[in-house]
Amino acid sequence: MDNIVRFGTEYGGFYYPENLDGLDENSIVYCIGAGEDISHDIMVANKLNCKVYIMDPTPRAIEHYKLVKDVFEGKQALVYSKSIGGGQPMEYWNILMKHKIPVDNMVYKEYGIGAEEGTHKFYLPSNKEYVSCSLVEGRKSSEYININVKKLKSVMNELGHNKIDLLKMDIEGSECDVIENMLKEEIYPKYLAVEFDLAFHGENIRDAERYNQMIQKLIENNYELIYKNHSDFTFKLKTLLSKTEILFLLNNPGPPNRAVYQHKLITMAEGLEELNIKYDSNINYYKKTNGDFLFKKTKLLNYNNYDYIITSTNSNYLESVSYKDHDNIFIPEEILKSKNRKFKLIIFDWADGFFDYIQYLEYYDYWFKINYETNIIKSISNKVYPSIICSTNRIMEHTKTEIKWEDRYINLFYSHRINHDIRGYMLNLYKTIINDDNFIKYFNDDFNEPNVNDSDYVNWCQTGRRHNPKFYEILKHTKLMDCTAGFKRIINNNVVIVQNDSWKLWEAFFAGCCVIAVDLDLFNIKFPVQPRNMFHYIGMTLDSEKDMKIINDIIDGKIDIKQIAQNGNDFVRNNYTPKEFSKYVLKTVNFDIHISNN
Repeated sequence: MDNIVRFGTEYGGFYYPENLDGLDENSIVYCIGAGEDISHDIMVANKLNCKVYIMDPTPRAIEHYKLVKDVFEGKQALVYSKSIGGGQPMEYWNILMKHKIPVDNMVYKEYGIGAEEGTHKFYLPSNKEYVSCSLVEGRKSSEYININVKKLKSVMNELGHNKIDLLKMDIEGSECDVIENMLKEEIYPKYLAVEFDLAFHGENIRDAERYNQMIQKLIENNYELIYKNHSDFTFKLKTLLSKTEILFLLNNPGPPNRAVYQHKLITMAEGLEELNIKYDSNINYYKKTNGDFLFKKTKLLNYNNYDYIITSTNSNYLESVSYKDHDNIFIPEEILKSKNRKFKLIIFDWADGFFDYIQYLEYYDYWFKINYETNIIKSISNKVYPSIICSTNRIMEHTKTEIKWEDRYINLFYSHRINHDIRGYMLNLYKTIINDDNFIKYFNDDFNEPNVNDSDYVNWCQTGRRHNPKFYEILKHTKLMDCTAGFKRIINNNVVIVQNDSWKLWEAFFAGCCVIAVDLDLFNIKFPVQPRNMFHYIGMTLDSEKDMKIINDIIDGKIDIKQIAQNGNDFVRNNYTPKEFSKYVLKTVNFDIHISNN
């Protein structure tokens, strides 16, 4: 670890490794509690060249932020008031001007952070010269103002974040409550800098016992104390594994029309990164926005050095697949059939058919399968588990929007590049019922290639021509999204929907649309965490009379599609981010860590 240095003034600063190892320009930085000293926040953002999200409802803090913003934009001269920078305005402005950042990298939110949401009393300091207020009754004066308070998780959902990399808190006695809620919500910043006012400061109340309990809880949740300066503490989340126990085996990618897009492995790896779990890979694969590969090639692989090997139906030996010269066949038949291997073999199967590779089931310890049909799969094997296409960081980033529901001008979006029986059935229903051409929006990019200079061109290529940026822009203005897919088949005397999952389903959920899909429960389709029909999505029965009534009820406003859209969006953000999906897999395969510590 680098040398520990102070970021910010002596009054408002905290201590970290000099290079903030593990963080970069894509890191998410939350600074809660600003007062009239944001030197720490500015220095961190300058060091990482990233955005900083500053939160403080204190009236003077809001005015001070506006002052700094105006100074940075050249609209305001420096103000050398004794109230700022802990009474050292010269030092304060020197730090800010030396580490000046673009104002676009400063995001200010005028609400408080607490363990309970809603409108709360915010107690003012007894000494009018002081700036800091408190949510804790008795710590300041009896005078108060009312403020809006949110939980960390709500703020993350609002801002479209699935993690926090650095969290700074100076919140006048509420820190223990927020940390406790943070751990309960399984939010684990890589760095946590906190002033424990509850133990060291306060006009009337101190609680050293609670402070000590919270320190112990952080240690139990895999944090180490890396610096202490009186009441200021800096913790770092430890890497959970001293040895790499997981190996990904992937196929070499091809050109856009044959990209061998290994989506589920990407989801899993992104989740492991967020959980601070190391993994190896047999090839370099999937470029992130910063140009680094998500999977980095490890030389001289020995499979038996790992406890778990994760692969997919795109990337291992299957007799039924016609391989090309560039394909990377790395799990030969003799390995699959080996009875003495030390590792557990995990496969993600998102093949279009019902169970196209069932003949290879015996070789795998865990088989995660989309199109998991409960009536049939359970009778086949107890080592097959439900899976879904799910999200990736790219899907979550590109569907992030602040467009209000009332400003979404597309009522129903129908955008399918590939014809399926069920999609055709739905299209006929829409054309029969909907007479208003402005009610429904049709779109098919027909796999059109973006400009090579577009920022998203590399992603379009490596994802097999999926996730067109134009599609995302339309999606963010959409209220209802048709996400139906698949074909009806009769298997073992059961009606089965094959190929029912799609990327579109998860894109629509994360974009805040009201999703139309087949009724999962009616057709015995199992997800790891099951969404509820007419609560998280609108389910079609494939009975034309019943489905026509549902569509008419939507048009007539008898179904609250706005609420269903919100419920669905909350549901996927709580259950189907890469982190949450990875936790589900790790728990299923009995990965030897304490899952709640991630």
